[in-house]
Amino acid sequence: VFFICLSLSERPLSQVTLDRKSRDRSVASKSFVESSSSFEKSIADHLSSLSAEILDSLRIKTRLALPKDLTPIFQRLDFLGGEKSISLDSRGDGIKVRHIPLILKFISEKKRSLQRQGAAPYSFIWAYEEPENNLEFGNAIELAAQFSSFSQNVAQILLTTHSPVFYDLKNTENRNVVCCHVYRENDERGTTATTQINDLDDRMGTVAILAPRVQDLIRNVREQAEASLRAQELAKQNRPKIFVEGESDKIVLERCVKAFYPDCSSLVDFETKESGGGHEFVIDMLRGWRAHHKHHPQRPRAAGILDLDANEQRKAWNRTEGVISSAKCFCYPKPPHIIPILQAHYRLQITLEHLYDEEIWEWADSQGMLESRTPRELLEIYPEERLVALVQGDDFSPRISGRKEIFVRKKFRLGTKVDVARHVSRFKDEDVHARMCFMKPFLFEVLSYLGVLGGNHEKNTPPDDTEAEAAELRTAVTQEA
Repeated sequence: VFFICLSLSERPLSQVTLDRKSRDRSVASKSFVESSSSFEKSIADHLSSLSAEILDSLRIKTRLALPKDLTPIFQRLDFLGGEKSISLDSRGDGIKVRHIPLILKFISEKKRSLQRQGAAPYSFIWAYEEPENNLEFGNAIELAAQFSSFSQNVAQILLTTHSPVFYDLKNTENRNVVCCHVYRENDERGTTATTQINDLDDRMGTVAILAPRVQDLIRNVREQAEASLRAQELAKQNRPKIFVEGESDKIVLERCVKAFYPDCSSLVDFETKESGGGHEFVIDMLRGWRAHHKHHPQRPRAAGILDLDANEQRKAWNRTEGVISSAKCFCYPKPPHIIPILQAHYRLQITLEHLYDEEIWEWADSQGMLESRTPRELLEIYPEERLVALVQGDDFSPRISGRKEIFVRKKFRLGTKVDVARHVSRFKDEDVHARMCFMKPFLFEVLSYLGVLGGNHEKNTPPDDTEAEAAELRTAVTQEA
């Protein structure tokens, strides 16, 4: 048996206050009871003869009223799903299992919302035995991600499991997860509980050769499920969102929006994963947003911005039928100072850092933020004709202007990207305009899609002044090339 406790707080379990049964029964708000008068009157009309008979016999004037404790009513409510309105009672056990956490979450949130000011805070404890039962593999992973999410601020969750889908929660970023393996090897030693679980897969019977593959599969599906849950929570804020690959992207893009479109900076939110999520995170968030938007089409759209090396993923997402009505993917534009390098057939992958000009790279190099690329990395970047020159013993140096060699020969050290992004964010507006003017038409397209610039959502042609700037930019690029 495997045991997991997802703690609501750092308090030990013994300190969690258990509510009295009588307090736990109230799940309906005062406003709900007050608004029920028409419902009561409707039923009273049908029971008028019964009320009259009571009055005649007992000399007591009665009227129908809903009970103050509405728990029995909620217990009898049903969920009708699908076009055929199939009752939840007629559904399979797996579907019922997936409903339970959502219902419990609703009850806990409702009780907290009805709490009087100054009253002791509510704490909730859920207990589950082997939640993987009756669930397909993918649904079990989604349920585990849901439990992990709810452990942050909904309830303490105690569960037993034999499935790596749940005990692998110990390998996630959720620090509230505490795992303990409870087992019995023989009668002499008795039952043992340990938190040393390095050999857990072997003890639980997961074949060693398959364990890494199973873990990778679980991790991928869990990341998608967690992103979907987060996207749905963000969608409830009813604000347009832009999902980006990392913290440095968020910092730079927020600065560019503030410089080029200051009126829009407070109308849109940039979202990313704290530890950096890459393009998989952005696509997963768009997928979750899309799933929520299908049921709430009136809510704002979302956009994702990827490095240009993920252009194929962008195309694949946008080609999916119906997705761009609510969630669209974009890639960074090719900056003018990089285009001559690409035209010389160097296979440079365009990332956020390549949006910075030579001066910013040289500043970063002086601060120790850059390092030389490895020979293997250079082989992947250099054009084939330069590799042939190397084999023949000819000059292997880049055939590009001197200052641009830094983009080919150097790269940013790990852990320095946020620092240089913060350096760029401190630029004055005029410096942002001068150094990153190519971002203005790109941001215009993104913000227009989100509808925060006003007018037609599908409009993606920059205004006259931006078009003029874009024309000047194209001319400058041609001359430089």
